[in-house]
Amino acid sequence: MVCDSTNVLRDGRSPSEGDVARSLAAIVKSAKNRVAITGFASNVARIHSIAKAAEAADRHVIAVGRSMHRVVAAAKACGYL
Repeated sequence: MVCDSTNVLRDGRSPSEGDVARSLAAIVKSAKNRVAITGFASNVARIHSIAKAAEAADRHVIAVGRSMHRVVAAAKACGYL
């Protein structure tokens, strides 16, 4: 299960990663220019959703930051990405 703990004190329900992935895909596909997305390097499910959204829109992903590179490399080595 993947969840957003930064909003733990907020009432209501957080959307599922599938909901987020569909929204990301629609936003990335409809963007006319470059798209910048920030996130936690430890959220491999979100990185995967971003990569799939980019792939569906015929775009490329560029990871920035030491932690992001380290986590992406580990996720690739484990077969998650």
